[in-house]
Amino acid sequence: MRRALRVLVAVLSAYLIQAIILPDFKIAGVMLDVITITLYACGFSLGMYAGIAAGLLGAMILETVGGDLAGLTSVLCVTAGVWGAWVHRRLSAFSLVGNRRRERLIKRFTPMLAVGAFIVCKELLYLAYFYLTGVDIVFIHVFRVVFAGVLGAAASLALLPLWRFFLLRRAEDTLLARRIRRHREKKEGGQTSPETPDSRGKKFARAFRAGLREGFMAEPETAEAPDAPAPALEDEAREEAREDAAPSDAPEKGGTDA
Repeated sequence: MRRALRVLVAVLSAYLIQAIILPDFKIAGVMLDVITITLYACGFSLGMYAGIAAGLLGAMILETVGGDLAGLTSVLCVTAGVWGAWVHRRLSAFSLVGNRRRERLIKRFTPMLAVGAFIVCKELLYLAYFYLTGVDIVFIHVFRVVFAGVLGAAASLALLPLWRFFLLRRAEDTLLARRIRRHREKKEGGQTSPETPDSRGKKFARAFRAGLREGFMAEPETAEAPDAPAPALEDEAREEAREDAAPSDAPEKGGTDA
């Protein structure tokens, strides 16, 4: 469930970035395809089924909100997630005995090249669709197709590690989990932070949480009965001490009188 929510957040964030921020930062008339890189990262990080789910979610957003081509967009988005999972599986089984340096280079840069190749194929399909519908294709369109792949491959060097860190992060490494763990360690160790004049709000919050746990309608501790007999116990202790001391004093007095 946690990873499903992370996939949802990743796809929605990618769409918002591509729809709101990136239109003002085009390079040579080409906009970075963040959604495709994100779908590829979901499949590459979480596997085939996560890539398919992310692709369907991305296609639904692009077709309903973005107004992209229905059908073709769905196929391309799902294929992006599946392509990422397939590349990861192939790289996991790949090894070069005796040449670890080359193996590391291949495993590092192959995902980047795979993203660029997929973006080029995707743009070529869109270009073929527009050509079949009667749109004139010129050289600048072909240049933009190739440049989109190069731009996506270059951006994936930073985006792929970022998405993998976000998608594969363990629950105990999140900010909330660290704060809870630090609070428990401080509570078990008996450490208390020094009080400051500005800590009234924190005191009120602690009292409010304690009231929620114990009930605001509970009677105060000072009204409890067991605290009343404390002075009587002290008097009884003094009397017992006197009785213990009395027999030891008697022989001494008799000896002095004799």
